[in-house]
Amino acid sequence: MDLFLGKRSVSNSTKQFKDPFFIIGSGRNGSTLLGGMLNTHKEIFLPPEQYILGYSLLKWNLKRHKSWNKISNEIIDDYQETKNTCNWDTSLEPLKKQVLELEQHSKNFSNLIGEIFQFLANKKNSSFSLYGDQSPITTHFCKELIQEFPLSKFIVLVRDPRDVALSYSKIKNHPARNLNHAIWKWNDSISMLDFLKRKDPSCAIHIKYEDLVAQPKQTLESICGFLNITYCDELLDHSKSAENLGVSHLAIHSNLNNKISTSSIGKWKTELSEEKINTINSLTKTNRERFGYKDH
Repeated sequence: MDLFLGKRSVSNSTKQFKDPFFIIGSGRNGSTLLGGMLNTHKEIFLPPEQYILGYSLLKWNLKRHKSWNKISNEIIDDYQETKNTCNWDTSLEPLKKQVLELEQHSKNFSNLIGEIFQFLANKKNSSFSLYGDQSPITTHFCKELIQEFPLSKFIVLVRDPRDVALSYSKIKNHPARNLNHAIWKWNDSISMLDFLKRKDPSCAIHIKYEDLVAQPKQTLESICGFLNITYCDELLDHSKSAENLGVSHLAIHSNLNNKISTSSIGKWKTELSEEKINTINSLTKTNRERFGYKDH
């Protein structure tokens, strides 16, 4: 008997959240744009980025032998640290008592995460049937997450690795400003796509950033079909995307305040040095050519 976020039918024996969907990829690949668009849908809730979900799962696996009260409090506290989320700006303290009162068979990691996301949605007066996450760092934990959320779906965003590297190079203090780190992130995202497809071909779809900005309606229709929700034209209201995710004030997402366009496609051709282009081309060649990103 399913119990959906925001639309609950509570049984007297079971409390179970529907598995979330994840928007993943290398970063600087349009995940915030897509998340903001999908957040316009009345059936969906996506919070701003978090950087802790994968680490929370590792903590759970290491400390699950501890009391529920202790481990659930630790994980909730992790989500309350400012450095671990992007503009969540809400106290989760009331949630600690709420999860403590769950029935024993409902005291598990997936329900704990569902409770955290539901609590945040309630604070934002959001009612929905499907929740998701659009944090690129989650990409590196797909193998662990799919074990915990076996019915999850993954939208893997792919963007030309040279534009990804260029975009990262403009962010102060980000480790992926280092070219080799940016290349690793891009290649790893493709590896995770391949892993998911081997695990279950129906659990993952890849979307090219270039298609999202050049053909947004067709691309969003495909995504809605994948998520089993009805497409609506409201998703195209790009002006709300940054606001929908609470990141409209952040410099690294400043482009979200502009009209959707293809102007960021291929900037690497004029803004990256020949040396960097050659390095990226060499280290991404096999994966890059699969998606039609040519050398020049």
